[in-house]
Amino acid sequence: MNWTDIHGCFSFAEFYDFVASSRNSYAWRGVEVGALHGQSARYLAAALRRNLVPSMHARLDVVELSDNREILRANLADVAGTIGDIHSPCFSLQAATMYDAASLDFVFLDADHSYEGVSADIAAWTPKVKRGGIIAGHDFCHYFPGVIRAVLERFPQVNVWRGTEWPDEHVPHDWRRKAAEEDFRKRSVHGGCKDYLASWWVRI
Repeated sequence: MNWTDIHGCFSFAEFYDFVASSRNSYAWRGVEVGALHGQSARYLAAALRRNLVPSMHARLDVVELSDNREILRANLADVAGTIGDIHSPCFSLQAATMYDAASLDFVFLDADHSYEGVSADIAAWTPKVKRGGIIAGHDFCHYFPGVIRAVLERFPQVNVWRGTEWPDEHVPHDWRRKAAEEDFRKRSVHGGCKDYLASWWVRI
């Protein structure tokens, strides 16, 4: 099965290629929060396997609120050697309690997109990432101003990986979204957040 055969909104293949090729551990461990049907997890697991060298091990756990365990198992079957625990159905904050502090190389947040939800996820998962690891998330764009606000409140500087281009110049912006965009342009390493489904990331 190819990742394109799985339903989802995966727009960050190049970012996941970057993650897979820039591992900082020979026993790499990551968690994708908000796996849906496993489209992006399938891609990352395959990318990790392509980049493994002898004696290197990679494990990616997935968390999904919906009861998609069997769907995830089926869709991730051919990369099962790289997929670890499948937490489904499971709340993000509940899943975070299952990991020790500084035990993960990578966490990707793509669950609750509200300001409160993203803030809580960042607070719960950031301590789980070891020094040199990456915490990241999806939908850093003006369609989800709560994501932008929560990320910028927690981190003084963020990196943004372009997602699928979207002709958003004709979409009306309210003042809160405009303010969030302006704040982001001032503080981001890569200015601008006009991409649809862009991803944010921070190295701890």
